[in-house]
Amino acid sequence: MFDPVSCTTQSASTELVDAFRGTAKRVLKDLFDLEPESIALSDVTTLSDLSGHAIVGMTGALSPRAWAIGVKEQVYARYGISCEVDEPLIDLLVRLETADHGVRLVRQD
Repeated sequence: MFDPVSCTTQSASTELVDAFRGTAKRVLKDLFDLEPESIALSDVTTLSDLSGHAIVGMTGALSPRAWAIGVKEQVYARYGISCEVDEPLIDLLVRLETADHGVRLVRQD
């Protein structure tokens, strides 16, 4: 018989975010020139939560739609993976991390 493991959802999500902190740092620096320490990251943080930040390489004021399109284009151009700005950032980080190791995950909606 196994002993039950006590684990709260909060601690599990914190550990998951911490595990991808290096990848998050790279993505936030590449896309927005931000440090993860300046953003409250959690398992529900999305790219759209960062909509007030300028995208590296894009100048001028952008409408919310143009900003979202710009982010999606930058993610694809830099990392070769597609994303949605309203998906959890952790999902993007997992796909990016696995792609870096030669594994491609395909989203099935």
